[in-house]
Parts: sequence; structure tokens; C-alpha cells
Amino acid sequence: MKNKLHLFLPFLFLYLGTSFFLLKCNTQKEHAEVQSHEEVFSEGYIGSKQCISCHQEETQKWQNSHHDLAMQKATPKYVRGDFNNVRWEQDSMQYLFYQNDSSFFVKITEEGKTTDYEVKYTFGWEPLQQYLIEFPNGKYQTLRATWDTELEKWFHQYPDSVIPSHDWLHWTGNAQNWNNMCAACHSTNLHKNFDEETDSYNTTFSEINVACEACHGPGEEHVKAMNAGEEYKDDVWSIRSQEAQISACGTCHARKTMITNDNNPHPEYLDYFFPVLLTKDNYHPDGQIDNEDYVLSSFLSSKMYAEHVRCTSCHDPHTTKLKFNGDMTKVCLQCHSPKYTLEEHHFHEMGSEGAECVNCHMDGKEYMGNDYRRDHSFRIPRPDQSVEYGTPNACNKCHTDKSPTWAKEAVEKNFGKERPYHFSDDLLPGSKLDEKSAPYLLKLIKDRTQNDIVRATALQYLYYVYEDKHADVFIKALEKEETPLVRQAAYLNILQLPISKDLPQMWEGLNDSTRAIRLASFRLLADQNVPQTYQSAYNTAKAEYEEMLYANADMVNGQVQKGEYHLRMGEPQKAIKAYRFSLKMDSLQVPVRINLAILLSQEGQTYDAIETLEPCQFIEKENPLPMYYLGLLYSELNDFGKASFYIEKAAELDQDNDSYMYNLIVIKMKGKELESAYRLYSEALQKWPNSQRINSLTPYFNQQ
Repeated sequence: MKNKLHLFLPFLFLYLGTSFFLLKCNTQKEHAEVQSHEEVFSEGYIGSKQCISCHQEETQKWQNSHHDLAMQKATPKYVRGDFNNVRWEQDSMQYLFYQNDSSFFVKITEEGKTTDYEVKYTFGWEPLQQYLIEFPNGKYQTLRATWDTELEKWFHQYPDSVIPSHDWLHWTGNAQNWNNMCAACHSTNLHKNFDEETDSYNTTFSEINVACEACHGPGEEHVKAMNAGEEYKDDVWSIRSQEAQISACGTCHARKTMITNDNNPHPEYLDYFFPVLLTKDNYHPDGQIDNEDYVLSSFLSSKMYAEHVRCTSCHDPHTTKLKFNGDMTKVCLQCHSPKYTLEEHHFHEMGSEGAECVNCHMDGKEYMGNDYRRDHSFRIPRPDQSVEYGTPNACNKCHTDKSPTWAKEAVEKNFGKERPYHFSDDLLPGSKLDEKSAPYLLKLIKDRTQNDIVRATALQYLYYVYEDKHADVFIKALEKEETPLVRQAAYLNILQLPISKDLPQMWEGLNDSTRAIRLASFRLLADQNVPQTYQSAYNTAKAEYEEMLYANADMVNGQVQKGEYHLRMGEPQKAIKAYRFSLKMDSLQVPVRINLAILLSQEGQTYDAIETLEPCQFIEKENPLPMYYLGLLYSELNDFGKASFYIEKAAELDQDNDSYMYNLIVIKMKGKELESAYRLYSEALQKWPNSQRINSLTPYFNQQ
């Protein structure tokens, strides 16, 4: 009797990310049109007009600041763009900007369609101004055409790219939606009020712009206390301590994940948000800014933060400008010795740009086309690292005609060959994620003198080079003596590591005083058998976790997170619904399509799985995985011709994968193409002589 052949099915990794998150859609459901409403005062918010009588100086400074002008109605007072019947064309889009009385309009021709839109709101003031367009279902979209207030011209922030209307990045898509991407940080006390069932918003705010209570919190109790002649003590309200400022300013000036529906300032940052770590998806390998990172995580990595420098040490919180009328050298000299302003220190001509502290120690980058933002990690230029690792350095940002080697030699000539230690000396080799990375990462993790975000980043990287001997490092990082950022990184990474999920330290996370840790602990333990002693804490954390999922339900990755959650909780239909919603917002996500197809296949919906996967071959033509899974799905239907076609494509794209070749041989045999199967088997045996999968086929061919 012959042995029975089976397709080799690898472990299907269902997109279980190790960190929290980070389209003009039509619904099939009939519903009344939803409008966004303004000036909704609740939860103790009373409005900035109540503040003026006592705080006139602060109010005067705030008026006409970037916070004041963060968002306004589109009136002649606030619109800076040229709407004087101006025609402009770029990236296959034609615009006509025009006015009708005091209203502003734009006619857009794109993909053969012409539509007129009214501009409802301005967004920002300088160096660029954007414009919001009202859409059905309470949605507002950010017009792609942006006004450059310095050069006084229209431009596209990401030029030379034609973005099709079905793309998530299209101006009518989810990535450019005001309600979920922008609103919370340009208005006061904003509530998205997203309805997942109807894919609609009823977004409200207390004040249209970033007013007093956006930073200080609701003022009702403060006013009551003052009117009663009582002292009002609230660190968030006064925003005096470093941590209070981190929490207030970091509410917006951070790339972070919301973990509740509350976007208002609070004393404990990690109870409401989780900032991104310094990993390579957002930062250069040495921790310098790369993607649009919004300051906070960089600052948390700096020596300035370690020395208790606050935001208001340098910035006027009401004008939002630098102190000392923008004299950056004076700002630095508040703490640093005047000797650092001398030519003997910086080796540049006095009064030149090279003599400015920030041009060496706060290098920057343009975002959104023309908005130059400085790196708040405050570091010494390291062209030697540029030579070895290809990272940027401040020297070559100015000396563009010179090489990093030239800059390295210039630094060594002026300062000697030895550089002061910086965490990047270990983070750089650690971030390579190769066989030599672990010792550098372990050094950072174990060094309590390093800033928390640096150690948490190192722990995140250690996950990718994990060996069994590192288990104790992750388990030790769960202990209460450890800092919250490091603890959360440990909880999130252990989820996918071969470490027991039933240790007391893991369950204790459900009782932690920091919400971010409770959520990370729950995510780790969600599908485990809950000990009776932790049942109450588990239920509370579960409710908090579901609140986080709801807070991010209008985000592409938020729905992916929901899908993962429902899958782990044994609710496949809810997981399918979440993955479908995510693809509705961004149809080009290949990993989500693969996840959904696998899940549909497991639920017996093979044809739906194939329909989900087929677009992947056009979205990512060089990705073998969709081809491979399509082949397996067609094999389930006994369509061995198509199965063979797709797995052959996968094997061509990844010629080092023996499982692809194994399955191709099996499918050829099932399709009665025995000669072809034997030829492939012989070639595979030569290429992978020690492959258990390939060798398992030998008995079949010996019987032929």
C-alpha cells in the first residue's frame, strides 16, 4: 500500500505585531447623514473666553500663535492660499481655486472626473496651510493641494507621485481623513465619535483650535476654586513639572498610539498613550529622526531629558516660539557655559551658521514638503558612524560637497580620535539584527543609566535575534522594579517568544497601576486559562483593551488589531469582519489579505479566500507568499493546473525555499505529471540534500 501524500503547510503567522498601533468608503447600510458639530462644552470644559479676564498676558501671547491658528473656519481672515481663479496642475490633477463671495472653492479634475468642493476649514498657518473638505458621513478630508506660505505657491507635499483614488494615501482616503488623523491635535477636547457600523463620524470639540484647556485640561474646577478664594493644586493644570509637561505636550507632539478614547492631557502619559520606540521603522538605526516622529520619543532619548530639562526650558508655551525672541544661542546658554560659543569649540567663523549650537547638535529634516523640524535627541555629530553605518550627520548636512570620511577626519583633527560614548555606539551594531547584535543590545538593556526608551528599544530589537538564553532577560524585564516603558516592551514581545505564558510576573501585569502595562499584559494572556485570583483583574483589563480597540477602530491597523484579538478569542467571524473593514480602508495591504485568506480557508470559504488573494499578485509582484497560498488554495479545489502555476511563480521568486519546491512536486504528482515531478525532485535533492521535506518524497519515487 502506498503512503499518502500531504501538502506541507508551514506555520501560518497571522500578523501578530509586537507593538500597538500605530478611503472614502461607501457603506451598504442605509443611515441618516451625520454632521460634525462644534463648540460642545462638557466634562468640565468651559472655553478660553473664561480665562481671559485673569490671564490677559498669556492670552495676548497665545493669540495668533500656531496653536490659536491650528484650525479655523475658511474665511478671508484665515485663508492664506490664492483662490483668485488660479489654475494649477500637478501629478495628473488639475485644480481651479476660486471664490464665491466670502466662500472658497476648488474644482478638481482627476481620473477623468471633475468635481467642485467647498473649503470648510483652514489647517495650520505657516510654513504651509492645508484645507479641509466636507464629505458625507461626517467625514472631512485634507486637500492634497497645499499652500506654501513662504514661497506663496501651491504644491503637493509628496510630489512626482500619481496616487490613484483607491489608494489609502489618496486625499479622499483614510490616511488623509481629518477625523482620525489630524483632528485631536488641532482642536480642544475633541471626540471622534466614530460609528463602526455605519462608517461615520459625529465629531465634536469644545473649541476649534488649540486653546487653553487643550494643554491645561478642563478649567471648571480651577475657576470654582479661584472664585471661592481657594488654592487649586493640580500638576496637569499648572504644567510645572517635567513629567506634567511631557504628558501635556506629548499628547500631540509625539508619534504614539491612543490607548483610550481620551485625548486630553493627564498626569500619567502611559495611562493614555504609548510613544513609538526608536526602531528603524521610524528612526535611523542610531536613533536620529527619519520618518515624521513629532519630537517626544527623540527627546525621551536625550541627555536633556535625563537632566530634567522641560519643554518650557526652551519654548514659550503661549507664543509657541523659542524664548529670547528666537535667539537659539541664548536659549542654550541658560544652562551651558559660554565657552561653547567660542570658535575654539565649534571651529566655525563667529556669527556663521556653523557657529549656531543647534546646527551641530539639533540637526533636522523637512517634513510635509517644506516644514523643517529639528531632532530633539540633542547629540554630538558622529560622521565616524556615517562612514561605518551610513547614518546621517550634521556636518555633511551643511558641507554637502564633502564626504563623511572628510567630516570624520575634520572632527578627529579638531577633537581627537576618541568620541564620547553615546547609546548609538551600541544601538547601531545592535540594530543590524545579525549574529553579532545581541551583546550590544544586552549591554543597553542592563545599563540602568540609559534612558528608558533606549533600553526598551534594545529589548524590542532583542526579540528579532532571540535565543533561548535570552528568556531570563525578558522575564526579568517584567518585574515591578523595572520601568514602565521597558516592562511594556517585554510584555509585547513575549507574546511571540517560546517563553511560558503562565509565570506569576505575567499575571501580575493585569494589576499594574499603569494602563499601558495592563493592556500589554492582557494582550499576552488574552487566550490563556485565567487563575481565579486574577479573574477580576483580567475582566477589567479586557474592558480596557476593548476600549483601546474601539479608540482605534477607524484606523487601518486598528482593525488589524481587532482581527488578531477576535481570532485569539475564538471568534473567527468577528476577525473576518475586522480584516474586511481594514481592507475597505486600505485595499493594498498584502499581509492583511493573506491573513484574511487563511482565515476564510479555515472557515471553508475557499473561493472567497482566492478572491481575496488574487489582487496581491498585482500589488506586490515580487512577493512569493500570495502566489504560494493561491497555489495551496487551488490544490484544495483539485485544480492542479492553477495550483502548479502559482506555486511555480512562488518558487521562481524565492528559489531558496524548499517548502515551495516540495509542494510543487506534490501537486505535480497529484496532477499526474509524474515525469515533471520526478525531474523537479531530482533537482531539489541536489540543491537540498539534507532537506527533510524533499527526502520524505524518496519512498514515493522509489516505488515508481
